Amino acid sequence: MRNQTLRSHVQIRRNYEGPKGKSEKLSSIVDALGSRRETLWDSTIPEMIGAYFRDLELVLEQSHRLLASTGRVMMVVGDSRYANVRIEVAAILAELAKSMGFSHVTTREVRQMRASAQQGGSFQLAESIVELTL
Repeated sequence: MRNQTLRSHVQIRRNYEGPKGKSEKLSSIVDALGSRRETLWDSTIPEMIGAYFRDLELVLEQSHRLLASTGRVMMVVGDSRYANVRIEVAAILAELAKSMGFSHVTTREVRQMRASAQQGGSFQLAESIVELTL
């Protein structure tokens, strides 16, 4: 079953190709995680992050293809963090969506989530709504 999910975990080894679209935020995050590879609990986390966004990019591609001219896509996403590097999921999705032709992209934070207990458990991660139109 894990082979059919988004590549958001490293418990099984899969192909970890990154997104085809451009995201400067994602590139800098993957680079930062790569430079901290020895402190990560799994050395493939930087590649898994890229693959996760490739999977989300595929969702965006199909949404773009199927969306009516007056329709909109609404996604609820949450940030993550590894080795004190914050993964700003909404901001990265916004960059990818713009690069693939969504003309109107907005994000808004709706709440703060707790970081994992290993990272202190404080409210440090955003959950956001990403809205996309053609």
